[in-house]
Amino acid sequence: MFHYRHIEIFQAIMKTGSITGAAHLLFTSQPTISREIARFETLCGFPLFDRRNAKIYPTEAALTLYEEILQSNIGLERVFNTAQQIKNHQIGELQLCCLPFLATTLLPTVIAKFKSHTQHTQICITPLESPFIETQLSSQQFHLGLIEHQSIPLGTTLQFQFKSNEVCILPDTHPLLDKAELQLEDFAAHEFISLAKQDPYRQQIDQVFHQHHIQRQLSIETHSAHSICTMVQKGLGVSIVNPLIMLDYLGSGLQWRPITFSIPFTLSLVRPDYRPVSRLADLFIADLIAVLSDAQQLLEQHHVANSLIKFSSAAQ
Repeated sequence: MFHYRHIEIFQAIMKTGSITGAAHLLFTSQPTISREIARFETLCGFPLFDRRNAKIYPTEAALTLYEEILQSNIGLERVFNTAQQIKNHQIGELQLCCLPFLATTLLPTVIAKFKSHTQHTQICITPLESPFIETQLSSQQFHLGLIEHQSIPLGTTLQFQFKSNEVCILPDTHPLLDKAELQLEDFAAHEFISLAKQDPYRQQIDQVFHQHHIQRQLSIETHSAHSICTMVQKGLGVSIVNPLIMLDYLGSGLQWRPITFSIPFTLSLVRPDYRPVSRLADLFIADLIAVLSDAQQLLEQHHVANSLIKFSSAAQ
């Protein structure tokens, strides 16, 4: 059980921002403050401070607990219960931003896995297009962000990358399904559904076909990759998309084949450098990696070049 002295020392550190300041405030020594706050962290069952470069920064759990202390007038039993809830991931908030297609493709599966062991966590998903998503991540507005670029926004750290080649999607009865993999010339004269002209993937795909003088039938274009998948389901043509969005449509009038030429897809997860440490974010990252690892295995079975690259927390 907590003692009043633990709460007093914790409050002093939060108010002064340092072990030294807390020692001066409470007329005691720095070793005493360090020893007692370490005992308090042990009783809580989670770290209260992130220690970097001889400085300490409150974790997100510490901020949650401190707010409860202030509101409960140091009611030790209520503070203890709140600490137990934080420890067991029963309360807390996770704010994520991602590209729009990920909000309906990848993240629902990850969130279902995450909520199975963090039932009362509040999750906020904000879909943003580039460059707005990079700007919001740099300004530390979110706990985590999923972007397609390999270049990392300022003020963030790369956690991991998922890399793969794009794939061709086809309707159930398309003649190209007779092939195990598709070459550039296989697309000649076939109806091809494209992303909008300003989309960077559209530009990359068009450039590859143009360089090899392959003519496709380009009569349909759309801003949405989900729209492309639905049109392919309806038999309106074929297309090339990233493998994550394709997985949601398998078995419902849509098939896929690997392509022999390179149209690379990279998904990067980044974490802002200057937000308090969040254990919920760590748990979410573990679940996200697990879901992407399952996707990786499926793609490897069909010989699609891909990798799931994990980085340490210090990676840049």
